[in-house]
Amino acid sequence: MTHSQRILVVGAEDGPANDIASTLEKRGVQSRFADTPDGLKASLQDAQPDILIVDGRSKPDAVMNALQATKGNGGSPAVPVIYISGKTELDADALANVDDVLPDNFREIELLSRLDSLARLNTMQDELLRRNETDQLFGLDAGEAAEPAANDGAVNAVLVTADDNMDSAVRSVLGDTAELEVCSQGFEALSALNERWYDCIIVHGNDERLDAFRLCEEIRANPRLFHMPLIVIADGKDETIDSYYAHGASDVVDANWQDGEFRNRILTHARHQRTRSQMLQIYSKAMHLATSDSLTGLYSHGYLHAHLANQIKDSEKKGHALSVGFFRIAELKDINETFGYAAGDKVLRQIGSILSCIVRGEDLPARYSGNEFCIVFPDTRDTVAEHIVHRIKSVIESTELAIPEMDRSVTVLVQAASASLSHGRDTARALINRARQSVDS
Repeated sequence: MTHSQRILVVGAEDGPANDIASTLEKRGVQSRFADTPDGLKASLQDAQPDILIVDGRSKPDAVMNALQATKGNGGSPAVPVIYISGKTELDADALANVDDVLPDNFREIELLSRLDSLARLNTMQDELLRRNETDQLFGLDAGEAAEPAANDGAVNAVLVTADDNMDSAVRSVLGDTAELEVCSQGFEALSALNERWYDCIIVHGNDERLDAFRLCEEIRANPRLFHMPLIVIADGKDETIDSYYAHGASDVVDANWQDGEFRNRILTHARHQRTRSQMLQIYSKAMHLATSDSLTGLYSHGYLHAHLANQIKDSEKKGHALSVGFFRIAELKDINETFGYAAGDKVLRQIGSILSCIVRGEDLPARYSGNEFCIVFPDTRDTVAEHIVHRIKSVIESTELAIPEMDRSVTVLVQAASASLSHGRDTARALINRARQSVDS
């Protein structure tokens, strides 16, 4: 989550909601409070929050007023809402205006994870508008606007468990809201996930017949599954929960869950995944010969510079973070000399495909030059960008790249670095050059 996210908390500043502010402050994120209808209305207008956190442990009237105030056209929320369960029970209409639900005894890492997820959806929508503006510089029409994905249709999920009781329990809770593909082994799950698209993956972490930690790592090492929602069912021990998050889990659910909470969390992850997929499809449709690299299918050098200039202007205006990652394929020259330039081109195409799969929906991947690539990370601070670049580098280096004519595959070493926007000082060229020079150093 960027330091510039604007968070509005509905709840008394001297009440339980103060814990939320303390958690956000540790991340350098400032929040505002509102606990009266007038205060909420004024804050929504003045602060223009990116995300609203409604503390259900607060006054019931404040909770309901908050959910009513966030309604946009057609009853959908104008501001993404996280609801913290409490003494106010929400009916179906109220829940329709909630984007995510947290239990009243939530952990800090759970709150931050949900905020990150919603912030990314905001960023993706903003990025779509920015790309429309850049497209027009290349003589292209504006693309279509993306709306939040509807909850229509059952969730398609893979459940990984060898425990018949867990299988029955999950089916009982989700009912008609989900269609489950049950796999008793990790390799069966990976095979199923590679055959078709799913909304999420549910892993039974307490099943001793599964190596759940290893399965999480293998899922995250697969470019196609890099951003798939991964929900782990585990015991409530702090060290276990933290370990699953460290191994790539999107969410960790206590094995002694409350039915409504578990169902809401699965449905929320699925809805977010569908929204991301919808936006990626819109991005793909908007790709044009005038804006893309003919060999890799990524964005072109010219589009990268034009769009990054727009992003810098927008980031300066809003005070948002912005970073770029730079990647160089060190052995491309050796591959060309050993196997021929056709083989080198095929390696570049495969790396382009990996980057297309592995980047987040809001990121912009481009081919910079012969063996160099650049990715723009909007709303991403320096430490997060460093982590993303390292993960992308690791995935590329661990992938075997096919050379069909030689009936063999190769692996490559990747030189990579990142740089973050210095507000008021960087141009697009300067920001890219700083990342590129870091690769050389």
